[in-house]
Amino acid sequence: MLFEAILKTSGPSDGKVRLFSITDDAPVVSGEVETSSATFVRLRTGSLTLAGVKEYKAQAGFEGGSTTTVLAARLIVTQSS
Repeated sequence: MLFEAILKTSGPSDGKVRLFSITDDAPVVSGEVETSSATFVRLRTGSLTLAGVKEYKAQAGFEGGSTTTVLAARLIVTQSS
């Protein structure tokens, strides 16, 4: 499974989006993407393993006065044969 987000940032610092477990009240390990692009870019994490029945959300963030704009965020399920 992958986490994908389409985002951009305005300002001097990177914009970030992460996958957050509401159930565990914690970010998902390796579930964050970031960019310094002022135009929308599609970014994906590496492979993630999500176990159990849990609720998740995407969280946007920034550093140092930047604004992060998120167009979309989603989980991509991959299947291997």
